[in-house]
Amino acid sequence: MNATSPDARVPPAPVLAEGFREVLDAFEEDAGRAPHLVELLEILREGSRTLPDDALADAHPDEIVGFVERPRARARNTDVLAGLNDGPYVAAAAAFNHWWQSGPGMPITLVDLAAVVHEALRYVGPALLDSSEAARLTAITPKRRRAKARARIGDIIAVPTGNHDYHLVVFVCRNRFGAAFGLICGRYPVRNPTASLAAAATGIVRYCDEEAISTGRWRIVGQDSQVLSCFPADPEIYHRPEPPIAGLPAVGEFGSGETASGHLRGLTAAEALAIDLAGSYEQVYLHEHFERTLAEILVPHSG
Repeated sequence: MNATSPDARVPPAPVLAEGFREVLDAFEEDAGRAPHLVELLEILREGSRTLPDDALADAHPDEIVGFVERPRARARNTDVLAGLNDGPYVAAAAAFNHWWQSGPGMPITLVDLAAVVHEALRYVGPALLDSSEAARLTAITPKRRRAKARARIGDIIAVPTGNHDYHLVVFVCRNRFGAAFGLICGRYPVRNPTASLAAAATGIVRYCDEEAISTGRWRIVGQDSQVLSCFPADPEIYHRPEPPIAGLPAVGEFGSGETASGHLRGLTAAEALAIDLAGSYEQVYLHEHFERTLAEILVPHSG
């Protein structure tokens, strides 16, 4: 990408360069001198992290932890940054956001972002304290730390079966019991949801930890409010029948259901049987066990 053959998806580099000049002015006002290249790149990193959530196609702006220059600049000390006011950082955030708003609003890749930062630095490089370092730049590479995935209500999650296909569940809520997943019948050959998920929704919810999502083993593959509406917003956990305990609410003859909001109700015999309350039911699953037993849990609801 360059000034003579722009990619229509990417806002123009001169717009970003104008914002960078504002960063340079704010830096000089605070520090009494122009910045070195590495000092500017540190400030630009913070500015890039304020881009809209949907600005990047292959990352979240929060995942950007640096811009690495090639070749490596000789001046490496960034101690002066600790004494700066907010001005340079505010200017950097404004630079990236104004640049983004000047374009078509289409997501771009990290490679696109790096290329336009590199090009914008060519415009402002002569104003740097080490202008020769900017002049010999051949590339800027984003340094990325992948953020842990965190599901949102209505997200469709793909749970591997161990046989090259997936079960799909919908993330219902997160409460004092843990994370609640709505069960969807079927096995799917790919992680992508299909159009028929609502028809396969069981209405059954189970609680589990979220570690497999944060590690990426269970992938977030979509968002579906129609499927979400097939499940209770405040899902119950279930208590097996037990003798009365002083000071605690009585459990029903066949067991009880309890919501996170504290509502307790007695179960019918048919409900207790359907839940398998006397057998394999667990109030909160560890993700490994949930993954291994999900097929068995779905069996009564797959006919």
